[in-house]
Amino acid sequence: MPSPDLQEYEEQKAHNEANFRKAMQIVRPDLLMLMDLLDSSRVDFMILVHVLYALERLATGTKYGEVRVFVENGTVTFVRGEESKKINLPILKSQ
Repeated sequence: MPSPDLQEYEEQKAHNEANFRKAMQIVRPDLLMLMDLLDSSRVDFMILVHVLYALERLATGTKYGEVRVFVENGTVTFVRGEESKKINLPILKSQ
């Protein structure tokens, strides 16, 4: 049986977490969803940070491109954002 101090701590911790989740649901449900996804998937959040930075660079740059995540043996080795310039030109000129 846990000591009274430990039991009180665990009860307070559970109460605080429940209140925090309620507040997040009201204020930033998007962040709460990300928190839940990170907890359930166990994906390292720094991978998502790098993906978000790459997306942001594309969004503020040419606005075209792709973000690729390279995985080798269960480890993310690269997050690569590659910008492109959209030109919409046919390969051959019409005569």
